[in-house]
Amino acid sequence: MIDKVKFSMTELRKAIHRLLETARRRIRVDLMRVGDKDDKGSPRLLKIDLKSIRDTPGVMIEGFNFLELSDND
Repeated sequence: MIDKVKFSMTELRKAIHRLLETARRRIRVDLMRVGDKDDKGSPRLLKIDLKSIRDTPGVMIEGFNFLELSDND
């Protein structure tokens, strides 16, 4: 029971699976841009110089990612 809300094991399992699928989609599509196409129809991936990446781990805003920081242009 969480905050007086009860879950069956099946409901909990389904919720966790949906959460994992959402996380996978956000990483694959929203962050890595896998699935986007360029002008020629080829898959487009972001070019990221990992040595210059900056992050702010204190930002806990839903949907925020480090690529939105102006330091990572």
